[in-house]
Amino acid sequence: MVMDDQDIRELKAILEKQYNRAFTESETKEIGSNLVNFYRLILTINKQDYLSGRPVMIKHQTTLTGAAGEHYVMYRLLRMGYIAALAPKGVPNADLIVTNVEGELTAVIQVKTMGKQKSNGGWQMKLKHENLKSKHLFYCFVDDAATAPVVYIIPSKIVAEVIATAHKIWFSTIGKNGRAHKENDIRWLLPDYRKTLRGDNEFLKIYIEGWLDQYKENWEILNLKDRQ
Repeated sequence: MVMDDQDIRELKAILEKQYNRAFTESETKEIGSNLVNFYRLILTINKQDYLSGRPVMIKHQTTLTGAAGEHYVMYRLLRMGYIAALAPKGVPNADLIVTNVEGELTAVIQVKTMGKQKSNGGWQMKLKHENLKSKHLFYCFVDDAATAPVVYIIPSKIVAEVIATAHKIWFSTIGKNGRAHKENDIRWLLPDYRKTLRGDNEFLKIYIEGWLDQYKENWEILNLKDRQ
């Protein structure tokens, strides 16, 4: 990921508007470079601790990947001219708070980041996400398994309905060796549910490969320009 001249001009305008002072081109380049390098540094940390060489706990890696995704989404929003910031630590159901420049329209964002391709190609969710359906809450699903990060922006109501229905179908079918599935709190948002679900139903005719395309880099879904 390299910032070109247009990126620098856009970031400079955002910084000057947000901080109400002039920024030189060199200052802007340095800030932009730091944002990109910070994001890349986190994602390129492997299973060896940088200082000690000891294996890093999986929880630590997951935390770093999540932080990388949050900062990347915030960077993208700032570039588009919105005011975006990390939510205070401990705030439930929110990673980022974003508003338009006038402060009239606000959205709450949860970021889910896939730093390494999973076998089912999706993002892990939890039971609680079935009940989050606010019109102001959106998810940004970051896929960084590819060469360049891709973000899917989806309203929380749609996510809740999809993962709840998918889980019901999974739970109602027989698992391996003819055993019934056991109830659990894990849910999945998948780009193609045929990889994990079976059956002849309407859900598996809709939520197949390509259904996420309508949300790919579709930042207008946040509706921060002319929300009614």
